[in-house]
Amino acid sequence: MPKDNTGASFAELRRASLEWLREHPGTVQTILDERDSCTAEEVREWEARHGQYLPDDVKEFYFLTNGLSIKWDVVAHGREVMPLGHVAINSLQQLLPTDHSVLRNERDELRPELQECAAASGLRAFTLDHTCETGRVLLLLGKEGPNAFRRAQVWFQDGSCALSLLANTFSEYFRLLALHLGLPGWQYAYTEAGLDPTCRQWFRLIAPDRLAPSLSAASPCGSSSGGGSSGGGGGG
Repeated sequence: MPKDNTGASFAELRRASLEWLREHPGTVQTILDERDSCTAEEVREWEARHGQYLPDDVKEFYFLTNGLSIKWDVVAHGREVMPLGHVAINSLQQLLPTDHSVLRNERDELRPELQECAAASGLRAFTLDHTCETGRVLLLLGKEGPNAFRRAQVWFQDGSCALSLLANTFSEYFRLLALHLGLPGWQYAYTEAGLDPTCRQWFRLIAPDRLAPSLSAASPCGSSSGGGSSGGGGGG
């Protein structure tokens, strides 16, 4: 995606998600946490502090807004308002590295799920959504050559500590996030375990048209099957 269009695409997806949620008869109290954008200097300071360059699409997101938070509620049992969805991406200040052990096995070797990333040296994981309660959403960055930095991949570590690829780029992940509306546990559509019955039921009630892309993303081929490629097209 061209750099000069990326920020506009993020803004359009955010606007479309808000509009969809606010117009849906089954949702109430959709709240966007308005945030200022990051400056180029703040991004450079982050890169210097962590010794890690950010891909262009990640930078463009932070130039648009310093993180994302859209919370929405539903009416349950005909009367009780309860929080359900949260479309969230950490602020730049919350984009912090995880312990290196998340990428290693008990023999301190790169985990088998990450073999396709093995060409990248200095592979590091950063927490992309600290509000996720069903697992860990990780932004993986690594260096492919002396002066070339790989695109960011987004992975999910589920409750069993297995890692599953969600998207090959941050832009793909953003489209997936918008598609799934921040429903709790949506990331499991891209794991071997798959969506649990509760999450499926919420999809059927709130967004049945978005359930099919999520179910088609599940693959018997393993946890690193690259769900982002199949799900990303559904968000357009």
